[in-house]
Amino acid sequence: MIQLLIVLSLMLSGLPVIAGDDIPWSFETDSRVIAIGDLHGDLDSLKQILLENKVIDRKGKWISGSDHLVLNGDLVNLGPQSFGLLNFVMDLEKQALASRGKVHAILGNHEVMLATGKFNLLSLQDKKAFAEFAAPGTPYSSENLYAALTGNSQYASWLRSQNSIIRINRQIFVHAGLDTWMLNSDPAQINDHVRAWLKHFQMTLSPEPVGKFDPPPPLETKKLIEPGSGPGGTSALNDEKNEKGLIKPAMPIEVLELILRQLNADSIAVGHIQTHDQRISLRHSRYNTRVIQLDTGISEAEKGRLSALTFHGTSIKSWHQDRDLISPIKSCTKAVNAQ
Repeated sequence: MIQLLIVLSLMLSGLPVIAGDDIPWSFETDSRVIAIGDLHGDLDSLKQILLENKVIDRKGKWISGSDHLVLNGDLVNLGPQSFGLLNFVMDLEKQALASRGKVHAILGNHEVMLATGKFNLLSLQDKKAFAEFAAPGTPYSSENLYAALTGNSQYASWLRSQNSIIRINRQIFVHAGLDTWMLNSDPAQINDHVRAWLKHFQMTLSPEPVGKFDPPPPLETKKLIEPGSGPGGTSALNDEKNEKGLIKPAMPIEVLELILRQLNADSIAVGHIQTHDQRISLRHSRYNTRVIQLDTGISEAEKGRLSALTFHGTSIKSWHQDRDLISPIKSCTKAVNAQ
């Protein structure tokens, strides 16, 4: 039965090819790779994690040289600091590049929400901050909020410049996981399709004129950004011990191993579902070390533990801290130029 499923998956998978944007998704490094799970609008916690792991100094400046920082999706929503957090990450991205390092902001389902005009999980504080940025000095309005997050705004442009799937050395990072659609599909094309759909929605929803823009990708690929589906929302790799009995992992181990071989990778790091003990899990209840779980409920809104996972050569180390410390670094609320 499993062999039949694999054969059928191979027959049915493979995305239509679209014109790509040549944004790289695979990276090699001898430096540290620091991975952080879902932040959900908590800038203070992010700064505390980066400070404790010697990624930034007390002024919030990058001191990590050529290291790679992976923010594994869901930077926004729920908490009150999505605006400031995006500004901080956009600025840190530039600082890292200047030091030959790299910041990877993986697209999670909550980034997809913003890009497709779903703002209901943004805090009121964030809504007002984005709207004020789009139209300084004017009363808050939904039109100003849309102007800040759609079309060719700096936030919209930045969001659609990010990847959904990356590989660093032999480690895959993706927000929710991979499913059988990954079989015979090129990760670069999956990233391209996701970005193309985000751009389509951003342009369609913009209250400002955007001029002519490309038609949407083939309709069958829209599943890559739909709730509960695609790299930002799939439940195919969920862990039974973290699901409270509600959702069971759907992917046979043999299919996951086939995907890992195809991707030339040893394991997949995911977030999306909070671990049962609010600690990074290096051993999945079904997939063992093939799936690493990063979501420890970092955000103040979720009351979990601060955490980070460091890869360096063959070494993997996890770091945790309870919520009793607050970063001495002030929150960043100033918008930055994303270009």
